[in-house]
Formats: sequence, structure tokens, C-alpha cells
Amino acid sequence: MTLTLVATVLLTTGCATSASTEVEGPLGIIALGNWTVTGKGSLTPETADAGMFAGSWVTGTNPGVGSIYQRMIERRPETDGHAANAGSGGARASALEGQASQGLAEVPVPELVVIGAIGGDIRCDGSDAENVAQFGEGMRSAIQAVVDASPKSRVVVTTQAGRPAQNEAILTPEQARKFAGKGRCDLYTPDGAWNPTGAAYLTGVIEAYEAEQSRVCAEFPQCSDDGGAGAAFVALPEYFSNDDFDHLNAIGQAAYADHVWPELEAVLDGE
Repeated sequence: MTLTLVATVLLTTGCATSASTEVEGPLGIIALGNWTVTGKGSLTPETADAGMFAGSWVTGTNPGVGSIYQRMIERRPETDGHAANAGSGGARASALEGQASQGLAEVPVPELVVIGAIGGDIRCDGSDAENVAQFGEGMRSAIQAVVDASPKSRVVVTTQAGRPAQNEAILTPEQARKFAGKGRCDLYTPDGAWNPTGAAYLTGVIEAYEAEQSRVCAEFPQCSDDGGAGAAFVALPEYFSNDDFDHLNAIGQAAYADHVWPELEAVLDGE
């Protein structure tokens, strides 16, 4: 599917609530997690009135993003109006169960629940190996809450977008200063040199959480991972705004939605 990036937005909230009429079978989409799913970074002065969630690659209403929600509407028009985004900033996995309750209050029987939770739990202080199990428990509680409330819903857990090593190619020396330091996960040394040791360490931490997430997901027949699609995403400098290399802008949100859609569409098709 080819989508044209445009600057206009729908003057609605980015998080549409479900209609009051009952529908047969799962319908709609819910996003849970941290900034990964919220659309933070996509706001511009022109789109601010629509709110942050309007630019989310998962549930956004901005036509320039071509979110998973918008693509689901193309497949099944009655999906329109059945979306909820309960994501929040740096939320940890321990917040996911509460987010699930919030999302299910708006969309009680979703066709798809997307969880983007890698990141908030990462510590990079040497304690991540011990924290991974706690992360898994939070993930398990959230998936259980979804399938208990809506057994026919499909849940997809996403891998972290891209990999740290990509930063060496896309960051200018000035931009690299944001990631410089002496910490275990710093990508650049204090003098601005690329730090392969830090990149490798951070990659290992990310992949440990992803492995736990996939392990927990496999406990539920309704749950799938994204097949590593998120991890394989290659970011370009134009995918970010204001030298913020943490949050995708509208162009980046659109590129990410386009990148992961085949995996999510396969889940919707039962493949």
C-alpha cells in the first residue's frame, strides 16, 4: 500500500472511542505501552489541536500517518470509531494491566491489541538481568487481562524499533552529544567517539527484554510477536523532528506503520 504524506489532520481526538451500539465479534484496536505507541514526536503546530495520539502509528487519525487503525478501517469499515490508545510516556510493563483496563473500557472487544512496551523498563545500570522477569510478569498480567475480557482478540507484542548501531550512520557529531557519556549504554564516549561497546551492551539488554516478551506471549494462543519487524526497521534522519532521535515524527510514524503492517495484517488474517 502506498500512502501520500500530507500535513492535514482530522480535527478529532487521536483516540476514538467505541460506539455505544453492540457489534458481533471482535472489532477495533487498542494500543498499550509507552511512547512507542503514543505518537509523541509527531506533533507540529499544524497538528497540535488534534492531540498527540492522532499521530500514533497504531491508532492515529492523521491521514498522513496511515496508522494500523486506518488500514483496519479500509479492510473493515465498521472499525471506524473503535480505537483506544492507553499508552503513556515512559510507562513500564507494570502499568500495562491498568492500561488494558482503560483501553477495554473504550473498546470492549477489540480485534487487535498492540503492545509496545520495550524501553520503559530498561535500566542500563547492571540490574537489567534481574529486572527482566519482573517485566515479563507485567506483560503477562496485561495479556491475561485482555484475553479474559475478550478471548477472541488478537494481541501483538512489538520489538524495539531499530537497533542502537544504526545511530552511528545517521547522527551528526552535534546530534551525537545527546547520547554521549560514560554509562554502560551510552552510544558515544564523552569526547564524541562512537562507542561500539555501549551499543553492543544496549542491544543485548533490549534483546533480553524482547526474548522475555516473546516467551510470555507464547503462553497465550491469542498472542503473537511482530516477527522481529520492529527490530528490522531502519530509521532515517528525516523520521525525527527537532534533533529528537527518540521519538518518530509524522513521517517516521508513517514509515513505521508501513513497515510493520504486513506482519499485523497477517495476524488479522489468521496466518
